[in-house]
Amino acid sequence: MYGTYDTPQLQDQLQRLLMPQLQQPQQASVAVTKVNGRAGAEAFNMPPNSDGILLDQNDPIAWFVMTDGAGYKTITPYDLIPHKEKSQNDVIKSMEDRITKLEEAMKHGKPNFRSDYSKAARAEQQRNDAGSRSNDQG
Repeated sequence: MYGTYDTPQLQDQLQRLLMPQLQQPQQASVAVTKVNGRAGAEAFNMPPNSDGILLDQNDPIAWFVMTDGAGYKTITPYDLIPHKEKSQNDVIKSMEDRITKLEEAMKHGKPNFRSDYSKAARAEQQRNDAGSRSNDQG
């Protein structure tokens, strides 16, 4: 009168539920939002408490946009310039220039290379030495 639970349809459903699903790898979606100048950055709608970077289509500028809890925007522009890798020769030249400046400063006695901390420590030591001498005499 009643059907059994061994029907092929129920077994197929059970097998589908128990077998792990083979998931297709999903491609990452990358979106770059482009705007036209400050007006475009100001017109870009964003929810409260969010932030984002908008690229200007007209100038090499990136607009960093933040909204507070009430949805008011703060827009900060950043200039985009191409990165230049420093060659080893540039680094060596920079170091040579710095060493030359230090040598010149040492020759002319301009900078004091001792730190303020070491001066204060020496002054404290002199006070302690003077105090211990007066205690020895008294």
